[in-house]
Amino acid sequence: MTEFAKPRTSRGARERILVAAGRLFRAQGIVATQMEAVATAAPVSKRTLYKHFRDKSALIDAYLQERDRQMFAVQLGSEEDPRGQILGLFAPTSTDRPIGACPFIAASTEFPEPQSDPHRAAVRHKQAFQERLQQLAAGAGVEDPERVGALISLLYDGAISRSQALNDPQPLEDARRHVAALLGGTAA
Repeated sequence: MTEFAKPRTSRGARERILVAAGRLFRAQGIVATQMEAVATAAPVSKRTLYKHFRDKSALIDAYLQERDRQMFAVQLGSEEDPRGQILGLFAPTSTDRPIGACPFIAASTEFPEPQSDPHRAAVRHKQAFQERLQQLAAGAGVEDPERVGALISLLYDGAISRSQALNDPQPLEDARRHVAALLGGTAA
């Protein structure tokens, strides 16, 4: 059997499902995306899909958990310089494709009921994100890191939302200059 003719095993099915779900959730919205479309895009059988995710709620939860993990790894990575980590959040993005919305803002918008699981996942992420920014602000030596971290979180959410709506990285660049001032210095 050639390399290209390998049969797909269930070993990578979960990951393929999450990737496909993420693409569809971003393109169509979480609520509008049907499980059958996810199975087709993965590609996996519906049986395999439901083996890994008992229902759409479980898929949404897993997707948000994975995005949370990825966002913290990429956005607030292992760079030692706390100031550089914070400013890195606001780095211009490529405009060769649409700028993506924050999946947690999208989830809280599509599931506005505060007690819904996706909304609660969004709240947990946003709270943890702000706490991490406050820790980084403290590491950067700013006065009142709780306030500065909260302001940076607010600037990030606003800038990413506006950049997505306009498909323009300029709001992120503008926010970066304000964050640099909050951190005491110029943007790197």
